[in-house]
Amino acid sequence: MSIRRRGCRLPNEHADAYKIQYHCGRHRYGVQEPPALHFHNVDELLLVRQGEFYHYIGYESKQYAGPHMIFSPAGQPHITCGSEDTLYERYGIEYLRSLIKIVPIPLSGMKAFVCPIEGDNDILFTYAELMRREYNRPREEKSDLQAEVYLLGALLLRAYEIASAHVEAIETRFQYIGSVQQYIRENYTRRITVQELTDRFFVCRAKLSRDFRDYTGITITGYINLLRTDYAKELLLAGESVRETAAALGFEYESNFISSFKTVTGMTPLQFKRTTEG
Repeated sequence: MSIRRRGCRLPNEHADAYKIQYHCGRHRYGVQEPPALHFHNVDELLLVRQGEFYHYIGYESKQYAGPHMIFSPAGQPHITCGSEDTLYERYGIEYLRSLIKIVPIPLSGMKAFVCPIEGDNDILFTYAELMRREYNRPREEKSDLQAEVYLLGALLLRAYEIASAHVEAIETRFQYIGSVQQYIRENYTRRITVQELTDRFFVCRAKLSRDFRDYTGITITGYINLLRTDYAKELLLAGESVRETAAALGFEYESNFISSFKTVTGMTPLQFKRTTEG
C-alpha cells in the first residue's frame, strides 16, 4: 500500500483561497497497480473535457471517458491515472473551504465522487477558463481579487447542480467527518484515541469508525499513522534523530514509532534516512 500527503500552498495573491491549473497533452504514464494514492489538505475538483481516466477513490477504481468531473474532499486518499499515450484536456482546482468566507461551498458535505458532465454544460468549462486567465494575470493588473473567489463560487455551485443529478444524494451521514479529519490534522502530534473522537463529536464508536472508513477508504488509526509518518519523514530529512522524531510525534516509546513507520513505509526510520541520503 502506498498513500502519501500532498500539501497545497495556496498563494497569498489569490486570497489564500484556491489555485487552478490547466493541462492538455498525452499521458506519459500508464495505470499503476497497485495505485500510489495521495491526499491533500484541500478540496480538489478535476474537470475533464476530453480523455480517458482511471480514478481511484480509496482503492475503488472507476473508469471514465469524455467530459466528467472528479471531486476529492480534503483528506480523501485518491489518484487519477490516464491510459498511456491518450490525448486529454482537463482543469484542476484546489481550494481550502475554511478560507473562502464570501461564497458558499455547496460541495461541502459530499463524499468523493466521479460523474459525467452531460448536456449543455459548457458553462462549467467557461467558468474554469475565466478563472485560469484571472489566476495567471500579474497581480498589478488585478482590480478586484475577490471577484476571482466569486467566480470560484459560481463554478462550484454549477458543479454541485450537475453532481446532484448523478450522485445518489448529499451524504449527510458523512458531513461531520470533515471536522473529524481537521481535528486529527491539528492534533496528530499527540496521542489521539477513537474514544476521544467519539466524545468530542457525540457519535458512537462503531458509527464513527464505519463512517470514517467509508468516507476515506482507510481507518482512523491508518489516517493518523499516515499523517504522523509524513511529518516524521520531514523531521528525519531535516536531521532529527529517530528518538527526537518519536518524541515530537507524541510516541511514548521509540519502538512503537519504528513499528508504525515501518507499517506505512515498509522500512524503518533509519533505513529511510540511509535511502534518502543516497
